[in-house]
Amino acid sequence: MPSTQQLTLDVTCAPSLAEQAFVEAPVNASARQLLTHWRQDLKPGESQGILLTGPSASGKTFLLSEVFRDQPAIWISADRLEAVLAQPISALLVIVDNADYVGDPILLTRLIDNCREQGVSFVIAGAGKLESWAVTEDTPLKDLLTRLSALPLAVLESPDQELMKRVLLSWMQARQLKLSEDLADYIADHLKRSFAALTIFTERLDAEALERNKSINRSLVQSVLEALGEHTLS
Repeated sequence: MPSTQQLTLDVTCAPSLAEQAFVEAPVNASARQLLTHWRQDLKPGESQGILLTGPSASGKTFLLSEVFRDQPAIWISADRLEAVLAQPISALLVIVDNADYVGDPILLTRLIDNCREQGVSFVIAGAGKLESWAVTEDTPLKDLLTRLSALPLAVLESPDQELMKRVLLSWMQARQLKLSEDLADYIADHLKRSFAALTIFTERLDAEALERNKSINRSLVQSVLEALGEHTLS
């Protein structure tokens, strides 16, 4: 069995993934099910690929971490993809996140072709439509789009208010902070539907509660929400 390498997975929109419990909901259940079934069908030496798309800060990285937590793999952000392609791939699986940030989309074509040639499976995740991943200097890369379109596609939706609330309560519990159901509802109702907004809010609330040495109440919550500006709903 080939050796594997664990590269740094850039996490920009969630707290420490290792410390958080994944919260399943209707908006992520179908994507998780498809990814899970795909993983179960992996066979050594047989190259398979799958895509994961969803809006920015919808939980793609978090979902990948949940499904492939114990799977030996090379994890890489697309902006560092060239380093992986500079040598033979020493893993049975490559997981590429942030495909919409790839510097040169041709690297995605090379990744797919290299994986096919070397019997390596791959997951490519990113925001936006596939067409936006396959454009360089306003020129569509038809070969890349053809390769991407032929792969199974898992689609993740933005978190709804209920999922925002459940994840918030989970994160607060992990930080050993008490938050009532009513306040969690209030917060989820006022934040934009993204885990980026939820992360920023949670970190700010934690810091404010610690600095003021006080319990979390509606007044403190309102103060933090007012300070977040663009991350809240008008």
